[in-house]
Formats: sequence, structure tokens, C-alpha cells
Amino acid sequence: MKTIRIFISVMMATFVTSCALDNYDMPSSSLSGRFIDNLTGESIQCDIYNGTTIQYIEDGYTQIQSNVVKADGSYSIGQMFPGKYSIIPIYTNFEKVDTLKMDIEGKMTYDFVVEPYNRITNVTILKSGLTKITATFTVEQANMDYGVMKVGMFLYRQPTAGAYMYFEARETIVGGQTIGTKTYTMTIDYKESTKLKSGETYYVRVGALSSASNARYNYAPAVAVEI
Repeated sequence: MKTIRIFISVMMATFVTSCALDNYDMPSSSLSGRFIDNLTGESIQCDIYNGTTIQYIEDGYTQIQSNVVKADGSYSIGQMFPGKYSIIPIYTNFEKVDTLKMDIEGKMTYDFVVEPYNRITNVTILKSGLTKITATFTVEQANMDYGVMKVGMFLYRQPTAGAYMYFEARETIVGGQTIGTKTYTMTIDYKESTKLKSGETYYVRVGALSSASNARYNYAPAVAVEI
């Protein structure tokens, strides 16, 4: 009987503890927004894989959490507990920003207004000849403290095409030079590809990589092309 009483006591303690845990508030807050070019007001396109990431930590805790920024430069962090947070973007294609200190409660929005390393303008992407896709675009350096390492053209099945996600790519090595404003033309001949299929639609993004430490590519929005 003594053994049974101990067992029942343990079960009751477990039940009470479980109920107490169930009474904690669920994470009910969120934060969303965009990364915006401080000059043009446009969203700053980025890589969705190995690209801009938001790290955030709630005051009083040590666990750092991460949220990947979408290819179009927007982000959405859900399931946050109300509280004070420190928020910082890493792996960026824009000038570093200070850690953001913010009280989060309910559904909140915040747009990071930043200076990109490069702006990609005057983009034209067309089929040329029978089997080629040609991109012409202008790279404008926003900060002359850094040169341009590479410019590139990336083709993928989704608008997330980029330096880490492509079926076919072309890159030109610039080597960290200061170019100011310069126009480039690049071509992909899809008859030479084993990954592309005729009659399918693919997406092309063009961009430039800064020589800044740990920089990621800056892009123009993806353009759909049917081959």
C-alpha cells in the first residue's frame, strides 16, 4: 500500500506541474518589415540561402534566434513572446547597422532603412538568337570605400535565383576595383545546359558583389523567361 501511495503522489505532482506549465502564455507577438534602400525607397533584394539573416535575443535570455530574410528583402518573425529584444541583421549586402533595441508586443512592423553596397539598375533581360538569354544591366556603387568583386547572372526555376541557388550562372571577376557606374552584358546559352528544359519558365537575377568584408550580392528583381 505504501508503494501505491508513493506512485499516486508522484502522478499527482506530475499532473500539477503539467497544468502549471500549460498555464504559461503562448508566444503571441510578431515582427515584420522590409530592408529599404535609403535613396530609392525600394526593397533590397538578397539571397534567401546564405544571405541576409536577422538574429534576435530577448532581454534576460541567452538563446540567439535567427530568421532568414526573403529574396525580395522582406522578413516576418512570428511566435515571439512580448518583451524587450535586441535585433541585428548579419550576412548583409548593405552597410552595417547598429543593434536595434525594441519592445515587442502584438503585431509590429519595422523597416530597416539602409545603404546598399551596390544598386543594380537599367536591367534588360531578353532572349537572343534561338538559344540564348542576354542580360544587360548597370552597377552603381553606393559606397566608394569598397570596390566590386564580381558581377553575375543567375538562372533558376524560382525568383530566388542567386549566387547560392542557380541552374546556370555567369560571373565576371572585377577584383575589388572601384567602378563607379558601369554597364555589363552577360549571356547564357541554354542549349549547352543539361538542367534546363525547353518550354519551361525560369527566372534570371543579375547583381554585383561588394569587396566589403562578408558582403553578399546585391540584386535586381528576378525576371521570368520561358525558353
